[in-house]
Amino acid sequence: MQIHRTAGASNSSLDPNIIIMVPSSRRFCIRIVAEGFSLGQVGRLIDIVARLSEFDEYDTIYASEPWTEDSDAMVATGLDTGRSPPEAVEAGLEYFLEIHICREVIEGWLASIKEKPSLAGVCPRLIEYAINDA
Repeated sequence: MQIHRTAGASNSSLDPNIIIMVPSSRRFCIRIVAEGFSLGQVGRLIDIVARLSEFDEYDTIYASEPWTEDSDAMVATGLDTGRSPPEAVEAGLEYFLEIHICREVIEGWLASIKEKPSLAGVCPRLIEYAINDA
């Protein structure tokens, strides 16, 4: 996969926060990256969970084991081969869950409980799901 950033392009009329990604399958996709966070950047799992709505549903979370809310983690676009992307491998991160699965798990869980949990309550629920049900 090739990644092209528009930032710093002097004659570009594109927003500097746009990344154009060209996966190996030759499909083009344009991603708008939230300020201060980008695909392939290592952060904490809980911070990624807090920002699930900012990622494409087909992106995947990779995290260091054992999984805790403070685990190193990143969001990356999975490869068509089913293998982890090189940036996740280089960071020592393992597959955690796809973004769309995280959203579905949280939505289903929230529908079954009366009080909305804090972020500190949501993250362990996703970890439990990743360990026992994924």
